[in-house]
Amino acid sequence: MSAADAPAGPHGERPQTLLVLGARGDLTKRLLLPGLGSLVAASGLTGPHLVGSDRGEGSDEEWRALVARAFSEGDASGAAVDAVVRDTRYVAADAAGADDLRGLLASCGGRLTLYFALPPAVTVEACRTLARIGVPEGTRLVLEKPFGTDAASATALNELLHSFVPEDHVTGRGVGRDAGRAHRTSPSTSDTASSAPRPRCAPPWTRHCANTA
Repeated sequence: MSAADAPAGPHGERPQTLLVLGARGDLTKRLLLPGLGSLVAASGLTGPHLVGSDRGEGSDEEWRALVARAFSEGDASGAAVDAVVRDTRYVAADAAGADDLRGLLASCGGRLTLYFALPPAVTVEACRTLARIGVPEGTRLVLEKPFGTDAASATALNELLHSFVPEDHVTGRGVGRDAGRAHRTSPSTSDTASSAPRPRCAPPWTRHCANTA
């Protein structure tokens, strides 16, 4: 069942979809998925509906096995964790291709969070494409630091992101074991540094951030 088909929550909230671009990469397997599994296990959240996408062909079964393995390595277990694994799916797509991205976005219902687990140059190309084709209203973006290679490229990327989503719908976080820490981006030279940012809130796919956004 996709997020588009899922019923509303007990308080009428729309289902949430977390779309991971670069789903088969090292960042996703080692950091994002274990952190997400721990978050879901600790909170008992229903969802998010997890969609993985990358350029290579793959099956839903292979992707579910990868997600289950990453969750297990992060010691995540429970009914909510099992539900994420059961309902997740994989879509082969070019993250910078307009037609592929249109298809991906159309297949993701509810409130959408886009997580860029991509090399910096590919992230920029993907964002340029998204700026051209548009994203669903309310879409949130999550990017890993560092942004760009210097202050100028960080500022340019920030301006690009804010051309198609509001500033408070963009979050960035330093690479680390805890995938549950995020904060808003800003076009400062610190965005190109490797130091971990101060945490601002839990990831935007959690109920807490959804209610405070």
